[in-house]
Amino acid sequence: MISFAQTPCQSLAMRVLPAPYRATQVGIAMGGLAVLLSLSAAAAQEAKSLAPVVVSGSRSEQSTDDVAGTIDVVTQGQLEFSQVGDIRDVVRDIPNVSVQRSPARFSLAGNSTGRAGNAGFNIRGLDGNRVLILVDGVRMPKSYAFGSNSFGRDAVDVTQLKRVEIVKGPASALYGSDGLAGMVNFITREPSDYLGRSLGFGGQASVSTSGDDNGRAISATAAGRLNDSAQWLVSARVGRANALSNQGSNDSANADRTTPNPQNDKSNSVLAKLILKPGSAQRHAWTVEHVDKRSDYELLSARARLPLSGSASQVASAALRVDSFTTQERDRLGWDARYQVGGALADNIQTIVSVQRASSREWASEDRNTSADRVRDVTYDEKTLQLGLQGDKVLRMSAIAVQKLTYGFDFVRSDVRNLNTGVTPPFGETFPLKRFPDTREAAQPSTCKMKSCWATSPSRRRCGGIISASKRAKRASRRRRQRLQPRFPGRRSHPKLARS
Repeated sequence: MISFAQTPCQSLAMRVLPAPYRATQVGIAMGGLAVLLSLSAAAAQEAKSLAPVVVSGSRSEQSTDDVAGTIDVVTQGQLEFSQVGDIRDVVRDIPNVSVQRSPARFSLAGNSTGRAGNAGFNIRGLDGNRVLILVDGVRMPKSYAFGSNSFGRDAVDVTQLKRVEIVKGPASALYGSDGLAGMVNFITREPSDYLGRSLGFGGQASVSTSGDDNGRAISATAAGRLNDSAQWLVSARVGRANALSNQGSNDSANADRTTPNPQNDKSNSVLAKLILKPGSAQRHAWTVEHVDKRSDYELLSARARLPLSGSASQVASAALRVDSFTTQERDRLGWDARYQVGGALADNIQTIVSVQRASSREWASEDRNTSADRVRDVTYDEKTLQLGLQGDKVLRMSAIAVQKLTYGFDFVRSDVRNLNTGVTPPFGETFPLKRFPDTREAAQPSTCKMKSCWATSPSRRRCGGIISASKRAKRASRRRRQRLQPRFPGRRSHPKLARS
């Protein structure tokens, strides 16, 4: 079956799908036209009937229908159909979640607009480090801002994602206090997404363009099966882009400029996975990930207006040329092991060991009229060790009721460093300097959750937990208020008052 659809950007994609969908999906979009060789109608109907499975709401896999909290899931199909290029595109259709990004309008030591790029997620009005960001259950580096310096949290390649889970509200407290506003969990792809149950080799290749920043990218993924117990995956992407377009019309090379400053963006990423299953009761996953991004700016909007005017000091310190670049790098090595033990204390055990290194840098140079030129070189480094242990146990209370206990703890240790160097430091300061001392942070968040399920009939099952029990209590309290609400003779209670 061949179908036609319009897409927001131009792309060329080819993917080898797993059994039983032994077909090749080819998508060609030129000027908004796409040709897709789709799956069989029966397989598509079966996929529609299955509810998405999430892990972020309760730290264990379960259907979204059984999750009491507010969770939004962006599936792999939605990511591909929407031609997602960065984290801003991931949440553009999700209410109460946004990613701030502005064109680069910053200067060496003044305005910081656009310096952080995709700054991070904002969930229900809260952003920054109050939103926890995970990649395969591993914490991403924190954001850092001081004065005019600002580093975002965009060191992730969205083309390597299997799905994105966004938790709003108190359910994120299962992962510690750093998820006050919510949590975003990026889950990367695995070899089984391309191999299915029987294929020995599979993969995907794509070429895409974007109109808002003239972005171009090419990516390729290959997966294979070594034997019945070993699978591998390697994925790589290279991207190039320019300044984010706006509605400005003034091209002046000074503060009156409203069009974007000249900008060149480069991004590269590599993801490698090895999956080993020594037996039916064990699964080991080793992951190596590298992401690096660089942006070069010619800050025409930071230049002084010509001819120079003002006081003698203003004329002497007027900026004639301002250039800058920013870099981001993140490397991750992780091991995720899962065991089916069937013991008295746990049915399943999961262990996570991860080492991550992240580095960000901002460099800016300002050529001034007669005053000494200025250079600012700011670095922010973060090295993180994360250990995790989690178990779950199903307790059968009766023939119709069961309870699932999930418990565990994490150990997270981060070494954070910063350094400011350059030429012509601010008054009263000397280079090199540190905005805060080298810091080692350690946290040991623990979790314990009980989930109850019962069946009122063989075909009906209800599940609840701590959060859903709270909701049930609120509904019961609301019903009691409705019963106590006075009713006047000859008048019906207003429905809005009854629901208040």
